[in-house]
Amino acid sequence: MGIPQWIYLGMSCVSIGIELQRHGQACQGRHNFFGVLLGQGIVTGLLYWGGFFTGG
Repeated sequence: MGIPQWIYLGMSCVSIGIELQRHGQACQGRHNFFGVLLGQGIVTGLLYWGGFFTGG
């Protein structure tokens, strides 16, 4: 994997970690860790399917 792939994975992990810490807290709605985890999984799956992680 190249630098762009590692940057993307790092930013995704930070996003998931922040949402895990805020899970259940009130904002305009409520923070939902599982929604963010599902969304990141879908985006990562689409990027993998499109070849983003197979390039160098």
